Amino acid sequence: MHCKTIQSFIQWGIIKDYIDLDPFYQPYPMRVTQEKLADSRLKLEIEVSAEQTKETYEKVLRDMTRGASIPGFRKGKVPRPILIQHFGLAQIKATSIDDLLNASVEEAIQQEQIDSLGNIHILTEPADLIQRFKPGEVFTFSVSVDILPDLEIGEYTGWELQVPKSVYQPHKVDDFLYTYRRRLATLIPVSTPRPAQLQDVGEIDFVLYFPNEETGELDIIANSDVKNFSLDLIERDSDGKQWSGLVQGILGMTIGETKEVPVCFESGLEPQWLNKNLIAKVTLNELKEVELHPLDDEFARKVSDLDSMDVLRESVEKRIQSEAESTTQSNRNTALLKKIEELITIDPPEVLIKEQIYLMINFALNRLEESGI
Repeated sequence: MHCKTIQSFIQWGIIKDYIDLDPFYQPYPMRVTQEKLADSRLKLEIEVSAEQTKETYEKVLRDMTRGASIPGFRKGKVPRPILIQHFGLAQIKATSIDDLLNASVEEAIQQEQIDSLGNIHILTEPADLIQRFKPGEVFTFSVSVDILPDLEIGEYTGWELQVPKSVYQPHKVDDFLYTYRRRLATLIPVSTPRPAQLQDVGEIDFVLYFPNEETGELDIIANSDVKNFSLDLIERDSDGKQWSGLVQGILGMTIGETKEVPVCFESGLEPQWLNKNLIAKVTLNELKEVELHPLDDEFARKVSDLDSMDVLRESVEKRIQSEAESTTQSNRNTALLKKIEELITIDPPEVLIKEQIYLMINFALNRLEESGI
């Protein structure tokens, strides 16, 4: 993909980093002077030989002669003075410079073995390029190119990593199995009056209030009135999160009782009410006992594709052990990367920053699209 003519540099000021070269083109030797710039950019001053400027100019004239449609002349037979007068010397020089830039910039990068990231910019003003270009004379111009950043690495020997170790905890096997037992459990309404206790399921109504510091009163939180909410009276849910006071407040209540309970929620509310000390006015409507499924081979077949409880327990043990090892390895990798980040000083080029921003935006857009937004 060739660049636009030199006039387009005035608008874009950039050369694409993909350049198609003539397969029969033989490069001329060129002089290249390098100068490091800020933000991981490299300035190249490229000197093109007189032979190459002449050959390029002559080729442009030949191509124009073959394609020119000028009244009174057959294609390919237009005299050179007429051709120059028709197109204008500036246009012919601009096309010649365009061809030179496309070829010589890529050749210079290859000749100097530069790890280019693209994003090549012409530093010489377009008007100066046209004015200074003379066929058969040396032609010099300057470009800048993004390159891989230099890494400044600090002392990387003799330091130790503090890695949190995730230890296998056998009780997690029972916790895992208990979660599935709760899912398969039979709920039996409590017929004889008794206080609510752990492992029960309570059906409750509740309304949330927040303490008004100015009035000293409890103000109701809008849209917080919940009816017939079924709550497992367990200390932690399946993700290991506490119900932050709600369960503890219900324990000991009897059916029909209403009570004010201090609560704090991590999710499920408007952001301004999360992790705040609130008051829930709770009414216990119904209480059910949980009849857990026994840990037998039938249970194993219901929750997995395994035939026995012993095999299921062994499988769960291996899974939890593997998760603990993976967590430790992940902690080790995180600590190592953090240490490496502390040791390395890097000045990322603009093209890498833009690429990362582009990837982040695309990722966000894809997530929104998957969500149907």
